[in-house]
Amino acid sequence: MAVAVAIPSSAGAGLWRAISSWRYVPLGGRDPRLDLLRGYLIFAMVADHMGGESWLYTVTGGGQFVVSAAEGFVFLSGLVMGMVYQKVIRRDGLRAALHKALGRGLKLYALHAVLTLGFAAASSLARAPWYTPVLDRVGYVVGVLTLRDTYYLTDVLHLYAVLVLAAPIALLLLARGGTPMVLLASGLLWATYQHSPGELSFVTGSSAFPAAAWQVFFFTGLAVGYHRPRVWAFLGRIPRTPAILLSSCGAAALIAQQLSADTLFQLDGWAGQSYEQIFYKWDVHPGRLIASAVFLPLA
Repeated sequence: MAVAVAIPSSAGAGLWRAISSWRYVPLGGRDPRLDLLRGYLIFAMVADHMGGESWLYTVTGGGQFVVSAAEGFVFLSGLVMGMVYQKVIRRDGLRAALHKALGRGLKLYALHAVLTLGFAAASSLARAPWYTPVLDRVGYVVGVLTLRDTYYLTDVLHLYAVLVLAAPIALLLLARGGTPMVLLASGLLWATYQHSPGELSFVTGSSAFPAAAWQVFFFTGLAVGYHRPRVWAFLGRIPRTPAILLSSCGAAALIAQQLSADTLFQLDGWAGQSYEQIFYKWDVHPGRLIASAVFLPLA
């Protein structure tokens, strides 16, 4: 015989009030939520690319899903930079902020050069599985120093250095009311690369993460971070429950399609033949933007 255990209504009401009162309370100038997300994304990238196949793929996706840690990391890098430098501009002035941003970009450039050349040399000496012979060593060194070449596992750092070096121009425009220009230029650069990637080889170099494509995540995040109070106020006017339900349904559909080996939703004609291409990661095809727009807000 089943025995029903009655929970006092006062206890249930108290529990509901406790859950309903959960709120994020900012502490100091940092946002621990963003730190938590960035930490997870770095963990996921390391697990996906350095440790080999393991049970960790269950929580990281193994780089095989329609969105990966790389998109989130690049977007959050731009978001945090926009938040930080908006405060620096307001506190110290535009010139000081641009000088600081350029200095950071130069440090990343130097770090990329040292790590890329050092890792390439170490891989050669150790005859690592990923080692690729460099026939023209002088040309390769020049290519690394001019941000034309990179190496296995230093691609993301190469991309980050290129984006941060370009960030002062975007910050200058954002500070002078040119946000639409930044977003339009970023969108046009991404679209141009999708149409004619060969025409932008001077921007992309040999990186597995072509800057002309991946910059759309960074500069969108930079603009959102720079205008965070206004963006947050706008988002606060959107009914939360319907928005979460809509995003959750979109996420569930993409997950279900992935679990069914792309057979749950049958697409005919051009779309069906190009389903994998729609979500192709390295060139940031349109599906990656859609999937990122679904999953990043949920995260």
